[in-house]
Amino acid sequence: MRSGAETDLPAVGLAGAGKVGLVLAGALRRAGHRIAAVWDSHEPAQDRAEQSFPSIQRVGIASDLALHAGLVIVAVPDDVLGDVIENLAAGPEPWQGVTVVHVSGRYGSQVLQPLADRGAVTGAMHPAMAFAGDVTTELERLSGACFAVTAGPEDSPRIRRMVRRMGGKPIEVAEADRGLYHAALAHGSNHLVTLVVQATRMLEAAGVGSPAEVLGPPLRAALENALSRGADGATGPVVRGDLGTVDAHLRALENALPAALPTYRAMSLAGADIAWEAGQLPTEQFEKLKNLLLERS
Repeated sequence: MRSGAETDLPAVGLAGAGKVGLVLAGALRRAGHRIAAVWDSHEPAQDRAEQSFPSIQRVGIASDLALHAGLVIVAVPDDVLGDVIENLAAGPEPWQGVTVVHVSGRYGSQVLQPLADRGAVTGAMHPAMAFAGDVTTELERLSGACFAVTAGPEDSPRIRRMVRRMGGKPIEVAEADRGLYHAALAHGSNHLVTLVVQATRMLEAAGVGSPAEVLGPPLRAALENALSRGADGATGPVVRGDLGTVDAHLRALENALPAALPTYRAMSLAGADIAWEAGQLPTEQFEKLKNLLLERS
């Protein structure tokens, strides 16, 4: 019952039916896998899985997934990943030859050792993409996305092939580097949301009625410039060393949106440091800018 119906691809079991799990299951179905079974500690999540995959079978015990699937995707929050893996490995079900892949960015393959000890093919496969709950859009975005793969030399080829079947691009990330890799993605994408939300609130406080329309063009241009040119893509008063303008920003934020001041100061200091290292900001202006930002903290 583990095979993928009319294909030779393994049937899929889903341990965790949240935002990431449902999108990856959709990508695997698109690649020809049958989505056979789901376990989740939250019943509404299982309901959503049934809505997306009407023939899916619920299991009440996580380890029962091994009875229905030759490929198990573990898509649960980082803080409970270890416990879920222990539960998967705790039952008497046969794991020999079953592929078990988790999608956490933080962890590599070592966290899956209890299942590897039971004979499973194991590895980490983290999609470098933001998931907000729009399954249709995110399924399309998954095509061409990079997946950080961490697995042993015998298991890695199987996981890399699976990534390619989903339309993704596998990249190797060492076990010891997973924390830094995940911090990079969180810093870049999660903190971008923080910056955009704060910038939106500033515009609203300034009486601008369509912040998204105003922010869209410069944000997209800044992102493209940063990705293609790095530090050379930076513009604005910090890079120019325009102390008067930065001081005016600080005063405006103190009056209208003081909650955004720490973020503005921290990002300005980091931007000044990058601009100085790149030779864009003279040392004298750099020091004056730092002093201004630190004095007003």
